[in-house]
Amino acid sequence: MLQGDFPLKIFPPTDSFVVDERLIGRLDKGLVLHNNAYSRAFYQQQIDLGRVRVNGRVQTRASYLLSQGDLVDLELVEEETPSSLTPENIPLDKVYEDNMILVINKPRNMVVHPAPGHVQGTVVHALLHEIGERLKQEFPEEPWRPGIVHRLDKDTSGLLITVKTRRAKAVYSELFSSKQMKKMYIAICINSPAQKHIHTRIARHPVKRKEMTVLSKDTEGGKEAITHCHVLASNGRLSVVALYPETGRTHQLRVHMKHLGTPILGDPVYGVPSINFRYGLDKQQLHAYSLVFTHPESAERVELVTKLPDDMTSLIEKEFREGVSIVGGSCDWFKIIR
Repeated sequence: MLQGDFPLKIFPPTDSFVVDERLIGRLDKGLVLHNNAYSRAFYQQQIDLGRVRVNGRVQTRASYLLSQGDLVDLELVEEETPSSLTPENIPLDKVYEDNMILVINKPRNMVVHPAPGHVQGTVVHALLHEIGERLKQEFPEEPWRPGIVHRLDKDTSGLLITVKTRRAKAVYSELFSSKQMKKMYIAICINSPAQKHIHTRIARHPVKRKEMTVLSKDTEGGKEAITHCHVLASNGRLSVVALYPETGRTHQLRVHMKHLGTPILGDPVYGVPSINFRYGLDKQQLHAYSLVFTHPESAERVELVTKLPDDMTSLIEKEFREGVSIVGGSCDWFKIIR
């Protein structure tokens, strides 16, 4: 049976050091120089999670510049993770496949790659069963997330691109980072967003460390987050919204909709509990509906779409068949749920 090594990390509960001349510069680079047992990406994750303090203050910017004499404290949570991954025969809903990529329609309640608390049943486990030998050869240094170039939240369904080769990973990562990969999501929101363009900075919440938040204009840090939205239909209580993220920050669409006062229905973190309860929902009604890009080999335009989950389809048909205010005067958007 094919297995991929999963790096076993045993973290000291705390670690402290004083910055010397050798460590002056970016925080993430300084951490690697201090202890190169972990990767720069790992330290960036720890910084983002608020587990690093500089001179007694939580520092959530990997680019923060360390000065000589700074005191750095690490408070790493000890986490138990498996030492290997076993392929699992999990059926994948394939939308598109060629020699470079495999695009699937990821269901809700499925994590993309293994993490503490989610050590089986992920997309990666399914990929190892589907094309494991190839992935093992192409990504020996990434055994716990081979072929992954972007992510969807556990309970966000829809189109997910996975890659088969190192070259494909480089090419498609560039498509995402250069904003040449056009993405459209469909969301059911509470109320109706008035803004068509949202341009903010997003960072880890200072208190609720598993959540993200929009920073005020006078607060430093965070990452630029841009979302464009178009209201497809509204009935006064709910709206169906097309969301076009220009950037890909953690929880970006969910945070932006909350920021506008129109949180995504069912969202257990950023939504309205009483309204979620009224509709009997505990998962965000958010679906990665469409991907459009130029194929790197054929130079042809590729347009991929996938149908909404059945519960979203049923809710839309129930709520919006009558008394719908269609922005733009067209009902063509109902093709989305067919």
